Amino acid sequence: MILLKKVMLILCFLSLVFILAQSAQASWEKLWDGPVGTVVCDPGQYATRQDTGDIYQYRGDQGYKKIGGPAKKFIGTNDGLFGLSPDGQGIWEYTGWQLTTDTAGEWIQIGGQASAIYGGGHVLLATNPDTGDLYLYTGTPMRWLKIGGPGKNFVVTDSNSIVGLSPDSNSIWLYEGPWRQIGGPAKEIYSSTGQHGIYATNPETGDIYKYDFPEKEWIRLGGPGKMFAADDSGNLYGLSNDGSIVWKYMGVPDDWEQIGGPAEEIYAGGSGLYITSPVTRKLFHYIP
Repeated sequence: MILLKKVMLILCFLSLVFILAQSAQASWEKLWDGPVGTVVCDPGQYATRQDTGDIYQYRGDQGYKKIGGPAKKFIGTNDGLFGLSPDGQGIWEYTGWQLTTDTAGEWIQIGGQASAIYGGGHVLLATNPDTGDLYLYTGTPMRWLKIGGPGKNFVVTDSNSIVGLSPDSNSIWLYEGPWRQIGGPAKEIYSSTGQHGIYATNPETGDIYKYDFPEKEWIRLGGPGKMFAADDSGNLYGLSNDGSIVWKYMGVPDDWEQIGGPAEEIYAGGSGLYITSPVTRKLFHYIP
């Protein structure tokens, strides 16, 4: 019995060493005390203050620099940073997203009224506040092209394909010229601007699925979570329902590795994975 206890203690010690060794391979870097409201990961890295709504741009060693006031929503694409005014009356583009100096860029208006904006890759979208119809930005200020009807949510993949969830959440649609249904129902949809990733959660179980383009079917990847996010490299992350654990999908269904936690929210994009801490809403960056 004593020998068994010793063996168990040795195994526990070895397990602890293994866990610590795994933890040593990755770390979390605190970027900002905030308190952070939302995070935009592309292009570059931005965050809003929860108390004021003002948006700040991360300038490396210079920290965060304020570049604008509050917005109803901010969106980043490969072409820039965009914001919808708090009253929904105008869509604005930030011209200084490539700046690394103390100089701030300007905001220029590129669109009128909208109820929401979405984007990714080289695509910027907006919905009409009266009809809910979806419009695509042409790249010329104040010129938008209607490409579809209303939806609950829209996301964009790496190939600039647009995916929409119907207003009743019963169907998922893919736009590559015409619209075609590829799934549904779903609770939420997510995308990666890398490796053509489209993800959706089951409205009953909360399980996360990925759409297989060649097979035209949905593959279950794992169980439910509070939220999910994917970066430009196709890495998928999840936050447990209780917010206590941050998980990384390891490429095989139901194979997820714990990389952190607890967290209030998770965000992912071209510049990596970010979390806000519970209560204090400090901002942390994941370093693999």
